[in-house]
Amino acid sequence: MVQRLNGPKTMDQLISRLFNLGAWIIPTIIIAAIVLPQAVRILREYERGVIFRLGKLQGAKGPGLIFLIPVVDRMVRWICASSPLTCPSRKS
Repeated sequence: MVQRLNGPKTMDQLISRLFNLGAWIIPTIIIAAIVLPQAVRILREYERGVIFRLGKLQGAKGPGLIFLIPVVDRMVRWICASSPLTCPSRKS
């Protein structure tokens, strides 16, 4: 006969372990769903991001995926794209 070393002996113990496991996994998933969108920024090819950490300049980041520390870092977008300017035609 095969014996389990540390496994649950009844269905009640199994359910109890699952609820104990869910007691910390569910809040972790909820917190991650709130924090991750604030920590990841995507910059387009014509944008740059100026990063401030607690108000002090950290530097400029180029286009791509930027990771920030929520609440500590702040990013200001700087658009480098050139826009066309319409000039009135000359009359000679």
